[in-house]
Amino acid sequence: MYFLNSKSIHKAPAAVAELPVLDARGQRVPFGALFRERRAVVVFVRHFLCYICKEYVEDLAKIPKSFLQEANVTLIVIGQSSYHHIEPFCRLTGYSHEIYVDPEREIYKRLGMKRGEEIASSGQSPHVKSNLLSGSLQSLWRAVTGPLFDFQGDPAQQGGILILGPGDYAVLAAEPELQVGIDIMKTSFPSRGSIPEFFHIMKRKFTNKEWETIRSFKDEWTQLDMFYRNWALKESFIKAIGVGLGFELQRLEFDLSPLNLDIGQVYKETRLFLDGEEEKEWAFEESKIDEHHFVAVALRKPDGSRHQDVPSQDDSKPTQRQFTILNFNDLISSAVPMTPEDPSFWDCFCFTEEIPIRNGTKS
Repeated sequence: MYFLNSKSIHKAPAAVAELPVLDARGQRVPFGALFRERRAVVVFVRHFLCYICKEYVEDLAKIPKSFLQEANVTLIVIGQSSYHHIEPFCRLTGYSHEIYVDPEREIYKRLGMKRGEEIASSGQSPHVKSNLLSGSLQSLWRAVTGPLFDFQGDPAQQGGILILGPGDYAVLAAEPELQVGIDIMKTSFPSRGSIPEFFHIMKRKFTNKEWETIRSFKDEWTQLDMFYRNWALKESFIKAIGVGLGFELQRLEFDLSPLNLDIGQVYKETRLFLDGEEEKEWAFEESKIDEHHFVAVALRKPDGSRHQDVPSQDDSKPTQRQFTILNFNDLISSAVPMTPEDPSFWDCFCFTEEIPIRNGTKS
C-alpha cells in the first residue's frame, strides 16, 4: 500500500508564515520565506541580553558554513528585540549565519511559545558555561553599558527550536512481508550559489558513474532532476535498512533505467550496486507524481530472498499502480479512541508551566 498525503505544508502555520520578521536593516521578510524553498533549523532565542542564549548562539556560530551547505540546511536565529540590536549581538557572539527579529513577538505567540520567569539551570546544557549569578551580572552589565538601555526583548519570553522546510507531500509505504523504505524529493534550485557549486559540495554523495549520468544532460534543470531522482533512491534504501545518512553514500550506485520517467507511471528497472556488486534481492519502484516530485520505494524480503511480489528486474513495462491521495481524516478514519474524550486534559496541558530541572533534581 502506497499513500500520498498532500499535506498543505503551510496551512497549519499559514497565518504564521505571512507574519514578518525584520533583518539587520529593518527590512520586513515574511517568516514563511525563510523555509518555503529550503530546509532550515530555526532557533527562537529568549532575548539578546539572556546569557544562556548568548552562550548557546556562540556555539551555533562555530558551525562551519560548509557543513551546513553540504547538508543543504540553513541555520536561522530569531530574536524578539528591535532590529538595531542584531549587529551588536552578532559581533558579541561571532554569529555569521542568518538572523532576524520578531519585535512584537507575534510569531512566538502564534507558535505557542511559553512566557515565564523560570531560568533553566546552566548545568543542563553543555552550551552554557556561566552560572546563574555570573551570567545575570554579565547581562546586567551589557544592558547598562549598551547604547540602548533596554532588555533587548521581553525577559519572560521563552524560545524554542523548529525544523522547517519545503514540501507539498508526505509519503507512506507499507508492505506486510517486505523490508521497505520510501522517499520523495522535489526538484528545486539551490538556495545559495550556482548549480555547479551545489554539485561540487555534494560531489562525495555520488559515484563517478552517477555523476556522468547526471551531467550527460545539457540543461542544468534536467541535471537537477536526475540529481534528486538519485537522491530519492539512496534515501529510500537507507530508510529501508534503518540507518541514517552516516552511511557512506558512495558505496551505493544506481543504474537508472529508463532515464526519462512519465508522470503517473511506476517503473521497476533501476538496479542497485553495493560496493560494486549488484544487489539482486533489492527492487526499486520509481514514480514521477508531477513535474517536480520523484518518489522511490525500496523493497526487499527481510531474509534476503526475493518475494514473489517484489518486481523482477526484467519487468521493463511501467505499471499504473499510483499513490492514493489521503487527507488527515482518511488517516484517522479507522482510529479508535483509547479513552473517552475529556477536553480538560488539553486545557490543563495548555496552562501547565514548564518546570526546569535544576542541579541535583532527579526527573
